Amino acid sequence: MTIQLGRITTSGLFATPIQRTRRTATVNDYGETQTTSITEYIRATVTTASGLAAERIPDATQRVGAIVVSTTFELLDAKAGHQPDTLTVNGTDYTVAAVENYAQNGYYRALCTVRAASGT
Repeated sequence: MTIQLGRITTSGLFATPIQRTRRTATVNDYGETQTTSITEYIRATVTTASGLAAERIPDATQRVGAIVVSTTFELLDAKAGHQPDTLTVNGTDYTVAAVENYAQNGYYRALCTVRAASGT
């Protein structure tokens, strides 16, 4: 029996809608940087990264830990030419830290870390 992970990542039994924000930065003719954001919902399977539980600290301003996201949608990490995607899962923002491309099998797998709270 063959398991098709691409199908599992979009299955209603395992996948959940999460928000993906993709940012692009361009430089205009005056040397000014302009950032554009595109936000959309994608379906993904989200699990806790090995051994790192998502725990809330007493003041509830930050969380520690990481998640692993598997999806059929392409995810971008921080490489030359683009900014990493931001994923919002259950109200918490995560930055895509590393992507494993399994497109030949129908999915992408990403390690995501908690984004630091704004203004800290």
